[in-house]
Order: sequence, then structure tokens, then C-alpha cells
Amino acid sequence: MENELKVPIVMLEDYLKYNQQLYYVWEPSKVPHMAVIGGTGSGKSYFCKMLVGKLCLYAPQAELMICDFKGDDSLSWLTSHPIWFYRYTDCIEIGLETFYSRFLDRQSGNDKSRHPLILYFDELAAAVNFYDKKEAELLRKKIANLLMLGRSFNVFLILVMQRPDAAYLPARENVGLVIALNNQTVESKEMFFHSFKDEMLPDRKRGTGYMLESGAKLHKVVVPTVSNMDKLHQTILDTMLLQAARRSETKLGGLGDTMAQ
Repeated sequence: MENELKVPIVMLEDYLKYNQQLYYVWEPSKVPHMAVIGGTGSGKSYFCKMLVGKLCLYAPQAELMICDFKGDDSLSWLTSHPIWFYRYTDCIEIGLETFYSRFLDRQSGNDKSRHPLILYFDELAAAVNFYDKKEAELLRKKIANLLMLGRSFNVFLILVMQRPDAAYLPARENVGLVIALNNQTVESKEMFFHSFKDEMLPDRKRGTGYMLESGAKLHKVVVPTVSNMDKLHQTILDTMLLQAARRSETKLGGLGDTMAQ
């Protein structure tokens, strides 16, 4: 179906032993929301850029918002374009507010559309820490609502962080897919991988890790290599500009209807 996403994201390591490249295909309608965990040197930034590119390539019908609170160089080349891309405090004050309003419009019935809405947020923990207690609690509440209720309206989150913590990731039981790159701390294993922590060997290297699907299936995974980074950048930019043009056309169409009345 047009509104269902199927995005190949990582290779399953066990099959590589037999020279088979089998990708795990993420279907958010079945496994909603994703958390990506990895510290410095884990290959997280590389994977996340590739993930955004995969979403643009395999799900051009979706609307993707990128909130880059960390603000490093990996996505900085998007800053000069009129797209759904926000950095630093704009991630919360403009990005999340806009995205949450779109979710509420669907929940209230004002928006009947059901094409996928995806929020990619990097780095959630830093954003929560930045604000005072009251503002941080409001941020956590909105994230929790999106995690708990978003699936029914084809609204999904991809939350990126160096390490998971209950204080920064509310309603974490609603995160269907967890990708943890490189070796994880004891605390990280306890939070997401408690039932599988004894199976997680400390042999992970940059660009490899573990993936937990629906809290029940643990996989060793390998991040695929991007052969042409310039092409990846262009795919992301072209798709997000197309999405921006569609939003503009929708607004103009609505204005025309209002004027005609």
C-alpha cells in the first residue's frame, strides 16, 4: 500500500558468513518507532545519514522532518534550504511544535491524510538537558504521546542518542526497533536489552552492533557502506525539497478554497 513504509536499513551479520547480503527491512506499521544508540566512534553518524537517505529513497511519499539538536557537520549542508530541517533550539521551538501540531490535526480529524509523517531527532538527551524542568517535562510529554499514539495515525519517530536513559526517553516500551552500535554499557543493556544482555558479546566494532526487534528478536547487524556520498546527499536534498513543494501546494490549495467561499 502507498502509505506503508518498507525500508531496508541494516545487513544481518549472520548471513554475511555465507556471502549473503540480507537486509532487515523496517516496516513501521508493524514495528513502530526507532531508537539509535551509539557513542563517539561507533559509526552512529554515518549510519544515521545513510538511514535518512534510505527513507528518502524508499519512502518519497512520506514527510520527513529532521531535528539536529547536536548540530555537528554530518547534516549541516541542509541548512541553507527551505525544508523541514532544524538545528539547536529551533528543533524544539519550531520543529517539534510543527510536527506535534500535524499529529494533533490527524488525531482530531482535521487532517484525514495518512501518508507517513516521520520525525528524526538527534540528540534527544541533550535537548531535554538544555531546558529547565518545566520545559523539559513538556518536551518529554510530547515525545511520549507521539510514541504511544502516533502509530494509529501513521506518525513515527526516530530518536538518536549516545546512550539511553529513562529520564530522556519516556514511553520507551513503545519503541519497536532499537539499533545499538558498537559495544554497549551495562546501563544501556539493562534499559533495552535486559532479556538478551548475556548474549551481547563485547566484540562489536565501528559500524556493527545489535538490533532488537519488538523486544523479542535480537540480531547482530552491520551498517552497509555508502559508495557515493555525494549521491546520497543529493537524494536527501531532492526528496526533502519535493516534500516542501508538496506542502506549499497544499497550503495554496487550501487558501484558494477559503477565498472561493
